[in-house]
Amino acid sequence: MNKSAFRLATLLIGLLSTPTYANDIGHLYFGAELSINNETKLNGFLVPLSEVSDIGYNAHLGFLFHTHELVHLGIEAEYRQLGQSNHSNVMIYKGSATFINIKPKFVNSNTQLYSAVLLGIGKVDSHFQTYDATMNYRSTGYQYGIEVGYDFKSGISSFLGYKALKIDEKIIELTSAGPYAGMSYSF
Repeated sequence: MNKSAFRLATLLIGLLSTPTYANDIGHLYFGAELSINNETKLNGFLVPLSEVSDIGYNAHLGFLFHTHELVHLGIEAEYRQLGQSNHSNVMIYKGSATFINIKPKFVNSNTQLYSAVLLGIGKVDSHFQTYDATMNYRSTGYQYGIEVGYDFKSGISSFLGYKALKIDEKIIELTSAGPYAGMSYSF
């Protein structure tokens, strides 16, 4: 057998056995969320500003490791669109972020209910606009949150949670926090 045919056969056998092996250690999932009633607080300007933003949305892709019968560990990449907030007609803020999250999930195997905590770090892009100036700012931020949900047998999950994002730099301090609702699908 020549080398390329052997490599192809090895690759095909590996790909065919991967789903079986992957189900033993965990599974891939993706989901989307709507951020509802996020409060955005800004410090570092002449006066502290606080306002509720428009509806934001989030999307995530992750892998859930089956570490224990009752505890699973999710590692996920998340994109967040924070929505727009108008701070007392003085400034408009728009933001987006990308995060890497760690999400321990505590499962009740009898009821398919779960609770989870979330910790993440990533990059936050902020856009500030006043009547006479515009400023774009990119910085490192972190987020944390809690979540409760239900895992349907079809692979779909429905959940509610509360998530907070924070940037604490020398020139600006930003906090965006609020509830969210979403769904995800597990392969």
